[in-house]
Amino acid sequence: YQTNKIVIDVMDPDAAKQAFLKGELSSWSPTADDLPTYSTSEQLYKADDTYTMSLFFNCGLDSLKTMDESKGNTNSVVLSNINFRKAMSLAIDRSNYVAATAGYTPAYSLLNKLYYYDVYNDPTSSYRNSEPAMQAICNLYGVEYGEGTPYATLEDAYKSINGYNLTEAQSLMKQACQELVEAGLYTEGEPIYIRIGWAFGALTAADNQQLALLNQYVNAALEGSGFGTVTFEAVGNLTDRYGDVAKGEYAIGYGAWGGAAFYPFRNLQVYCDPEQYDINEVGCWDPTTETLTLTVNGEEMTKTWQEWSNCMVGSGDLANESFETKLQVLADLEENYLKFYYRIPLASTTACEM
Repeated sequence: YQTNKIVIDVMDPDAAKQAFLKGELSSWSPTADDLPTYSTSEQLYKADDTYTMSLFFNCGLDSLKTMDESKGNTNSVVLSNINFRKAMSLAIDRSNYVAATAGYTPAYSLLNKLYYYDVYNDPTSSYRNSEPAMQAICNLYGVEYGEGTPYATLEDAYKSINGYNLTEAQSLMKQACQELVEAGLYTEGEPIYIRIGWAFGALTAADNQQLALLNQYVNAALEGSGFGTVTFEAVGNLTDRYGDVAKGEYAIGYGAWGGAAFYPFRNLQVYCDPEQYDINEVGCWDPTTETLTLTVNGEEMTKTWQEWSNCMVGSGDLANESFETKLQVLADLEENYLKFYYRIPLASTTACEM
């Protein structure tokens, strides 16, 4: 058999929905607006993906100043302050945010539950469920366990995390405002306007719903802080939003990383190794020169972030270490990277199909 012709019909979401309901299509992916209607249907198939949707930044001060002068932003220099970015993260109610997506699930970390470190020998070997990985995220959000706390075990503490703490977010925003005013970067009470490189294609109704929630969340955190109100604008029809953020066209981008599900120890390369990947956050830092010191098997080791990202891959100096050692190193890297708030995880993608 030899194929001599292929016909592809590209349909917009409404046309695809009607064709499916009339029996003219064998499958259809519901939009965020349609999904609640079919969420209990026995015909709905939902599968998790490895991809984590995040806000990622170019928080380099010089780039932000240029964007305020000539790229349509106003006071985007506030993003240079780590407390402002951390407050943004804590202000987002991810459980509510995902209701405006096509069935995504909340995300509080770089790697979701689909990453396995020894799947061929142990199908339960989820990185996310390992003690180092759970401890890393508990450390990130300041959740403790044991005597005198609400949580008896590490797992209980980890499962309690929802990434949302408006009280802390408001406190951090107040601190950020004071720091930015003292540095001469911001005048108290002025409005903030920031364009976000949001989508490759045209913005959808779901995109606009997500943006509205983001504006709502962050403005709630700004109340009483000294900041004026913030307005985020989503920009669509972009050919390279990832590169545009790195080049200083946008202070914030919206996108995802995923893959390498069966060897998570190489995952940090996409954030730290510019020789192999286009680093989305390159406007924030240089991972080839900035260093991190970790304790590995009882010994302190200092490497650049690029070196750490490669140390458990191929001929890396820790590639042949035990899974226990590599799990701890990966968890330490994930925790310390997330504490920069160069990237704020929001949701893990899913594939929903009728």
